Amino acid sequence: MTDPQNPKAALSSDSIADEKLRLAELAVLDILDTGPEERFDRVTRLAAKIFDVPTALISFIDHDRQWFKARLGLELCETARGNPFCRHTLNHALVFRVEDTAADPAFRDNSLVTGYPHIRFYAGRAIRGPTGQAVGALCIIDYKPRTFDDRAQDILIELGALVEAELMRRPDWPRGAGHSIGEPGRPDPTGVVGHHDLIHAHVDRLLAIAAKVNHRLAILHLRLDNLPEFKLVYDAGQTQRFINRWLEDLQDKNTDLIYIARLSEMALLGVLDLADRVDDIRRRCDALRAQAIQTADINDITFVFNTTAGVSLFPDHASSAQELINNARLAHARRRPGDTTALFTPLMAERSQRQSLLQERFMRAVVNDALHFCWQPIFGNFGRTLVGFELLARWYDPQLGAIGPEEFIPLIDQQERLKRALVVKAIDTACRQLARWQTRHSEPPHIAINIPGSEFYREDFPDLVSSILGDHGVAGNRLILELTERSLIPDFEATAQTMRRLRQTGIHIAIDDFGSGYSSIAYLTELPISSVKIDKSVVQQIDRAAQRYRLMQSIVDLAHGQNLPTVAEGVETPAQLQLVTDMRCEYTQGFLLGRPQPLKQTDALVDRSM
Repeated sequence: MTDPQNPKAALSSDSIADEKLRLAELAVLDILDTGPEERFDRVTRLAAKIFDVPTALISFIDHDRQWFKARLGLELCETARGNPFCRHTLNHALVFRVEDTAADPAFRDNSLVTGYPHIRFYAGRAIRGPTGQAVGALCIIDYKPRTFDDRAQDILIELGALVEAELMRRPDWPRGAGHSIGEPGRPDPTGVVGHHDLIHAHVDRLLAIAAKVNHRLAILHLRLDNLPEFKLVYDAGQTQRFINRWLEDLQDKNTDLIYIARLSEMALLGVLDLADRVDDIRRRCDALRAQAIQTADINDITFVFNTTAGVSLFPDHASSAQELINNARLAHARRRPGDTTALFTPLMAERSQRQSLLQERFMRAVVNDALHFCWQPIFGNFGRTLVGFELLARWYDPQLGAIGPEEFIPLIDQQERLKRALVVKAIDTACRQLARWQTRHSEPPHIAINIPGSEFYREDFPDLVSSILGDHGVAGNRLILELTERSLIPDFEATAQTMRRLRQTGIHIAIDDFGSGYSSIAYLTELPISSVKIDKSVVQQIDRAAQRYRLMQSIVDLAHGQNLPTVAEGVETPAQLQLVTDMRCEYTQGFLLGRPQPLKQTDALVDRSM
């Protein structure tokens, strides 16, 4: 039967209201006779999957024809305008449906029913342009009768809204602009997106549809990890072509990938339809990511995008696009070392909330002078003579209690503002204490401060240090700035230039945590450093592991070959002290010789020793 909601006037009418306005709006959209686009094709795939029909179409109605922009399960590219299905759909406010064309007098003799493609069921929803004119239709077709209830109607209405959202992203696109894979506002999917509200709205529509059909969706935050390397090798045009090809291949191989959008230059959002299968979510997301890193060729150039992903699930982890995207982004940021895909867990959110709280309260601690420092002694002459101290930050928060450096140091490393605040506080504390000591001792001890690697390639860092030295009237020759070897240095020349400026003020530069990180030999040979501190992970194993012993000896020999003294960090047993002494390691530091201590005890130790 024909949909009983249709008014008889609509069924018998041969005209379309305001046809001139409708055709004018269609012309402004400039969509007719354009090439296939994934953003529309994915809607037809989704509709066919949800309703379990063989055919789904997106059509636009010209003055004399119905032209198919996206078609699944139909060979025809267009049909004559006289098709009654599209005429009724355009005139219908909601969804026009015919559950059995053979039993409906208005359709049973139609050539599309009696001949190819032999339509027996039809449901269509009008697609409207920017001013509300009905310019086309989203329809589903089956070749056997079927029922279509109000719930199904609501789903088709939502799917039609997805088409309208895609259609109205850029009504002024030039004809033949090509594929636009997921990015609102541009035909080029490689540009950086600034329309996150539109992406959220689109995903929210997908969530509404998924909720109605009881499907689970996976929201993926996918990162192109090696995109910066591509940009160094290839020009912008080549990079764009690589990404376009990569996106097309990715979607061609993943029919369950119902939406993809560009969130930023390096990050993409993907929506994966899981239906009701969640037991293999990690495997399926890993498979998608694995396909994303497969090589592709353009003009005999082979490229591979290295990708990592974070995943959140609807409705398990949230019910809105913004929350799900944030959760997927958080899962990506919380990946364990070596993991390529991470699934969101509520524990991640709890940790993230704690991090945010810690970051907020850490800045307050710095401003309110609530951060304090301990001083761990460093000895020379094989453990017999005090030569200096390492300044170690400690934090006790009235609300949160004691927060260990293993928690707050990685936290502030993520925020340049917090890193700079801690650096300034540490240097100021060291210089203030040096000023006091130099009034009592002709040769006060050195003070070593751990400095994040990023500070060494900030142009203002040497001036900052010189300013603090000047404020306290102390020379730089009693200050040691330690660069952790774990700090990856992207520009050796810039870092070396900064270090040379610091060395001109008398400041010493040390490499900290040596033996635990990156390009060790380059640090020793290309940077103007004055000493090497060997990581405790090496030192604390030399009396138990022959491999660590040999590594330690090699580091000492390597440093001595560059005329650099060494500091053994983390000495905890007499056996370790004897071994580093035998290796001719000049300086030692560790719990065996002295634990981190408050300033009062430090002052007393200096007065006894200097």
